Amino acid sequence: MTEEFSLDKVPENHRLAYYGLLFAMADADYRMDEEEIDLILRTFDLDGMSDETKRKIYDYSITPPDPEDCLKELADADENLRYGAMVNLIDIAWADEIMDMAEQDIIETAQIALRIDDDQRSAIEKFVHKTREIRDRGL
Repeated sequence: MTEEFSLDKVPENHRLAYYGLLFAMADADYRMDEEEIDLILRTFDLDGMSDETKRKIYDYSITPPDPEDCLKELADADENLRYGAMVNLIDIAWADEIMDMAEQDIIETAQIALRIDDDQRSAIEKFVHKTREIRDRGL
């Protein structure tokens, strides 16, 4: 990752897939917890998006898409978006302190689709855990 993660210049189709993927992760265990939704809402940046795309994103909060469809769309995305998606997927998966098998499956599929190697994934997981510690302490 070479620059700060931002959705400002990300194409609309990639932003749609990104949010769809996050909602799919939150719903992997068939229930979206408050903390999972809060983590997604913290990333919301819908500025400049069409009304139709905004509606689709809000629809995803009720009926998430297939994560593999989202990953196919993100496979050719910019490196920062792919890494940012992986960071947020792992953060959402750990929201309730337990990563279940469905969440683990999405993480493993995302790692391959987003071209994240094992060392990069390890670094991302350490970053997420450190960030969660800081957030939990209220800093």
